[in-house]
Amino acid sequence: MKHVSQQEEIKISILSLEEKFPVNEWLVQGIHIWPYVRIIIYIHLLTLEKQNEKAASLSKAICRGSGLLRKIKLPFLLLKALVNQSIFFSKIKNKKILFFGSHIHRVQQDGLYFNRFYDAVVEEHGLEDDVYMMEYQRIYKNTYNPKAVIKLTENLSDYKLLLKLKWNFKLYTEKIQLERYDAFISELKNININANELRITKEYLIKWVHKVNSLKPFFKSFYKKAQPQKVVFLGYYGLDDLYAALIMANEMGISTVDFQHGPQTNVHMAYTHWLKVPANGFNTMPKVFWNWDKPSKINIESWSINTRTVKSVLFGQPYINYWLKKSRYIRTDERLVFYSMQTSPLDLFTMALVDVIRDSNYKWVLRMHPRNKTTLVEFETFLKKNNIWDKTEIQDAFLTPLPETLSRCSLHVTNYSGCVIEARMMGIPTILIHQIGLEMFRDYLDNETVAYLDQSELNFLIKFQMLADELIVSRKPTQTIEIANPLDKYSNV
Repeated sequence: MKHVSQQEEIKISILSLEEKFPVNEWLVQGIHIWPYVRIIIYIHLLTLEKQNEKAASLSKAICRGSGLLRKIKLPFLLLKALVNQSIFFSKIKNKKILFFGSHIHRVQQDGLYFNRFYDAVVEEHGLEDDVYMMEYQRIYKNTYNPKAVIKLTENLSDYKLLLKLKWNFKLYTEKIQLERYDAFISELKNININANELRITKEYLIKWVHKVNSLKPFFKSFYKKAQPQKVVFLGYYGLDDLYAALIMANEMGISTVDFQHGPQTNVHMAYTHWLKVPANGFNTMPKVFWNWDKPSKINIESWSINTRTVKSVLFGQPYINYWLKKSRYIRTDERLVFYSMQTSPLDLFTMALVDVIRDSNYKWVLRMHPRNKTTLVEFETFLKKNNIWDKTEIQDAFLTPLPETLSRCSLHVTNYSGCVIEARMMGIPTILIHQIGLEMFRDYLDNETVAYLDQSELNFLIKFQMLADELIVSRKPTQTIEIANPLDKYSNV
């Protein structure tokens, strides 16, 4: 992953835009578009990737695949979709909570794929019959509580196909409130952001809102049948289907919740420093945020307190608490170090780190990111080439629960993985070795549970060994915490 600059600089750039323009008033067909635009800009500045190019390529591929054969099949496909939709909605039952999640949130446990955030609270409080798991992307066959799994992508595909039967494809251009948006686009040019490439021009926003609005009736029908008290997301942004689900729930007055699934620090622009928010919050954002720990809660509370409806709640990290309670005790191997990696691990695997591993008296567990982009062969080749293969153990994030791995280790090392928070909860000290990690977790630095060491420093190897020994000796014991009930009233306060 190539980073444009330090995250603090990205935050300053975005906040400068937010201060200059009436972003909290920008509406297209009644939908607040600033959270959508802001997050697109944030992700672009983080990665310097023109993400729309992939979407454009996919669109072209779809067009090439269409032809006479598809036109012949279309009536049969529409009929099949109509039957599928009828059967699907007829089987929906009343549920108290709808949990939206993906296969990337699951891990193998006792032979089943267990959602490490949701299923911990479901099992602990006996909610198996009170929930639906709205599963998008890949569906595993052997999941925990399979009767609760809804194949969201599959059923939405039928619905999207049936949209072809309707004639309301006109893109309505009224009800657009984008004061000074043209000036905003010009301002983006000054910081080398192409609004057309990012698809955030007025024209693209109108199309995006039309797409989201076309999906809302599906969720309206689903919510009317299921009658949920709460709709919960593991990350509320990034997918149009989820935006439609979120906006519709907000319109219907259903409690919408973002369940923390990673770091929500003071540089993560999807969660922090919202300077201009409508009194009742944005309808493209959840109304409640369930946080793992106090720093995360305070970070969101710093802006949500200025609204009437947005709440920040200390919920805990249920899977850590679930695993600690289930395992009853921690078995620590003093000769293991846990290294949590980013999506492109080789980009950040420096020679300084190689030297540390090679000269270390510990064996290192190298855990792949759930969205890892590097092949196992490529990574193994790198380790062997640098003579650290025998000092390392590569771990698949889906096959081994994170708490189990942490319990085996005495030290955690990372560039800027959110595992910092989970390691801290389990009493495992962390050494941050990247500037971005320093920025992200500055509020956690205490040189007891979390410390930072610059890899460019002279004698980095010696300093690392000394710091590691010091942190391991002074590590604090782990304490089991009760798993919160998502149906408690406090979860919305």
